[in-house]
Amino acid sequence: MMLPVKLITKESELQSFLDKNENTFTPSGTPTVGVHFQVAAEHQSDANQKEPDQVVAIVISSDVPSEVAVVLVLASLSKNRIITGLKALLSDPLVVKVVYSVHQVAYWLHCYGLHDPSLVQCVDLQLLYESEVDHTILNADVLQITSACSPEPATQLATSMHSFKTRMNPWISEEWASKPLSEKLQRSLAQTAKLYASCYSKIPAPKAKCTEMTSARWELAVINEGHPAIWFDPAADNQPRSLECLI
Repeated sequence: MMLPVKLITKESELQSFLDKNENTFTPSGTPTVGVHFQVAAEHQSDANQKEPDQVVAIVISSDVPSEVAVVLVLASLSKNRIITGLKALLSDPLVVKVVYSVHQVAYWLHCYGLHDPSLVQCVDLQLLYESEVDHTILNADVLQITSACSPEPATQLATSMHSFKTRMNPWISEEWASKPLSEKLQRSLAQTAKLYASCYSKIPAPKAKCTEMTSARWELAVINEGHPAIWFDPAADNQPRSLECLI
């Protein structure tokens, strides 16, 4: 079955979407969503850097295959409306928001204008993996996380996504503004967010503490300008751990 995607690239489309969802990006009646922040290099000279430096799209999806995933392309959309929708989404206590590696994204969004958001029911999959699956892995990639979730289809999907992302990189932010997104790219972005939500539901662990750690990670990322905060665990031969795990 083809994954349904709603692409939003115009102000009128964004306003209509927000009007239907009470000024939030939260899909109605959805208890858990994956939120993927697609990043790209700001300039061609930065395109081969390890960490691209600009968010170009926000993708929101539940783990239900038949539900529509929303892809917001930031270049052509109102910053104020994006910030309003994000604040409402991140603070919604009725919806779990599953993200991945939010250090750089949190700092970029702070510079973009998203100041002091209230994070409620937000979980970073990397922190969930480090705290509940393998304490020695600070920066688990998507393939490691999906492997912990066990189901073979999810692992196959993650492998396929990884291969596709490798082929499409490096992209610079101007290309996201000037080129229409292909259906294949839209589906890849939607599958990424959907996979986040699916992984969250399949890792059997208490999640409450991880929401606190994710909020702390966001705050520390802003303070550290996008860089992770770590400590060295004396009980484990001084192995590096995420500072948020001390909470």
